[in-house]
Amino acid sequence: MPEFFGPVVDLPYIFNAPIAAVIEADVMAARAFVEFIEEYGFVRKPGDRPGGATPDFGELRMVSFCYQQPGANGVMEKRLLQIPVLSLIPLPLLEVKTATFDFGVRVLAAERKYPTGGPIRLAGEDTVPPGEEPKFHWPAVLARGSTVAGEETKEDVSPHLEANIRAQIAVGQAGIPAGISNLLGLIGVNALVSTRTILVNPDVISLAPGQVSADLGLQTVPAMEAEIRVFYPTGQGLVLERDDQVMPSGAITRADHTGQVKLRVVRREPIPEPPPPVAIVFTANLDKTSVTASCTVGFGLLRGRI
Repeated sequence: MPEFFGPVVDLPYIFNAPIAAVIEADVMAARAFVEFIEEYGFVRKPGDRPGGATPDFGELRMVSFCYQQPGANGVMEKRLLQIPVLSLIPLPLLEVKTATFDFGVRVLAAERKYPTGGPIRLAGEDTVPPGEEPKFHWPAVLARGSTVAGEETKEDVSPHLEANIRAQIAVGQAGIPAGISNLLGLIGVNALVSTRTILVNPDVISLAPGQVSADLGLQTVPAMEAEIRVFYPTGQGLVLERDDQVMPSGAITRADHTGQVKLRVVRREPIPEPPPPVAIVFTANLDKTSVTASCTVGFGLLRGRI
């Protein structure tokens, strides 16, 4: 038998390898799609890390902007429009449609693995006991496949150098899974148009190690003087300040005639480990309309709006 330097494996494994590679490619594409949805469609909770064990994606990521539109009396009114980010970007959901492989195989031997072992006999004495299923071993290596048009035919004397697999793979848009379809349906009804709201800037704050404070701004829409009540959990090491004065949870602050409030988030106490997220909630009554907004404060690197 000539010496072969390529790997000698059982014949089914040679046929299985490219098929398994296609399946793995589909799995990797699906995993990348889920990561895309998590990255751009949701706001992670403070302290979460990509690829974490928690199945909770967090809150739906929204993009907000203000515009003016004539009201019922013809006076221009400022309105706030909030749209889920996922409704603004194409979803890269791809799958392998067809895969064609062209390669050559050289079978080196044909051996019986069970029940007797040894080479397969073609004569009548190669029998199998009643009730037993024969198992065979086909040691094989990759060899030169069919030649390409115009390619010079070569003797297959060095399969370890000449062997190759020609692959043609067609990728197309995959069907939308039921869960994603339901999500897109929910997104369609989650566009919010409001003439009364509180804008929080930023709505996600990350205090880096060693950072003890961060600015936080509020803006009423439309701009007006208003009382804004502040709620946040105590005992988390954080407090809110306005003009260097601590605002306890439940306190009321007042927006000026421009509708603005400038606050500061301050870390006053040691933060427990692991640091939990802190949610700050703002409520107000704007022209007899009750509105609520919030800001999430965490520690370390967090992702805000895109």
